[in-house]
Amino acid sequence: MKKLLSWLTPILFVLPVVATTVACFQKTPINPHENPLYIGRNINKSNAIDSSKQTTSGFTNYFVVGDSLSDVDGLGTLANDKFGSDLLEITVKTGGVGYGDNNQADKNGHNAFTNGVTAGYLLTEKLGFEEFEMKPSNIYTKEPKHAADFQRTKMIYGKNYAVGGATAGKLAFPTSLLLNEATIDVQTKALLQQHQIKDQDLVFMEIGGNDLFSLIGFEPGDDEHRDKFMQDAINRIRIALFNLLNNGVKHIIFMTPPSMNFVPRYGQHFDDNFKPIQGDTEALRILEICQKFYQGIMQVLNQVKQYYPDVVKLFDLFQDAVMRELQNDFKATRPESEQTKVNFKESFSKDASFEIKIDGQALALSGMNWQSLVTDQDAQRAFIATRQQTSQIKLEVTIKANENPNHAGQNIDNYFFTDFVHPTKGVHQMFADKLFEIAKGIKK
Repeated sequence: MKKLLSWLTPILFVLPVVATTVACFQKTPINPHENPLYIGRNINKSNAIDSSKQTTSGFTNYFVVGDSLSDVDGLGTLANDKFGSDLLEITVKTGGVGYGDNNQADKNGHNAFTNGVTAGYLLTEKLGFEEFEMKPSNIYTKEPKHAADFQRTKMIYGKNYAVGGATAGKLAFPTSLLLNEATIDVQTKALLQQHQIKDQDLVFMEIGGNDLFSLIGFEPGDDEHRDKFMQDAINRIRIALFNLLNNGVKHIIFMTPPSMNFVPRYGQHFDDNFKPIQGDTEALRILEICQKFYQGIMQVLNQVKQYYPDVVKLFDLFQDAVMRELQNDFKATRPESEQTKVNFKESFSKDASFEIKIDGQALALSGMNWQSLVTDQDAQRAFIATRQQTSQIKLEVTIKANENPNHAGQNIDNYFFTDFVHPTKGVHQMFADKLFEIAKGIKK
């Protein structure tokens, strides 16, 4: 079982909060001293499509790059676009009590790591774009496959490049099999290859939470490898921003990762005011890592300002005061009768589990070489030969957020977190409102 999950998780990356504990990295030839004005100049944009339109907000396009805080159907799309073929179709769904439950929480069947859709996705309609425009895309998407309008007169690429579990830094094998195709610099490259950029386009970028989980996951004392991974992540954030800026993007909202002193994953190390529990050395280590990573990101943003003043607007989640304000705002959104039940410290769900089906038949997690089934077409043909039919293998993975018995009968909308990392849909709605205010400020 353990060996099977170690293959299944990195290949499909069906559970971001598991894979983000991988404390390893892949060495990459990134030059942090490269002239920033040269970055991204060699991206091939010959097949880019004009997907712009006039909107009430004044923006002509809206794109999202990031991780599970913005992902809606991006994880499954990437898995199928990379590994899918005439022999294999991969579907990744979310469900259960805490994720985008296709039967209850989300009538449109969106798959996201919250009990609805994400903030970046919600901003779409606020800006005057249609929901159907915010479809996923990635570096493996080879042709436009989404309608640009209700009449389907034109097909375009998706505009949401965010992928659950995505990092800025490159990860090592086996997690790299999928996620290294979704690092933040690769996401921006794909965006530029697929869409023509106009002066009034807007990009929302958020990244770094999964990098922090990986950084914290390094063994204490392994400073050399941790620092190399951190530097690679910071360098790729730099590349991602200059990819966009050097190719004509003039409006970017950048959201920093929060410090990890308030998420349930590390809640036992901190009090309700985000302060370390007295004598807790692990809390101090977590804060030190978070602070160092944040400082690296801010150095990148300061360099960006030197070349492109006033282009990148910051939504800074790292400051304790900001998170306290967001918590207060969230509590205020709840009915007065529910405000005493608001829970910031605990997650609504208990944990997550896999449900795997092949051709509609549920499988036990044992007795199969998943790596070969997903990556090796000879193995796929051999598997097909054992079946009655000779059609494409349909591999369906569902990630379910499981009920916490202690929270049975409670209202998930009173919880800030749906699991020990991801916020609930009410928090995403609040974030979307904050992002919209920033976007309106750009247009003043």
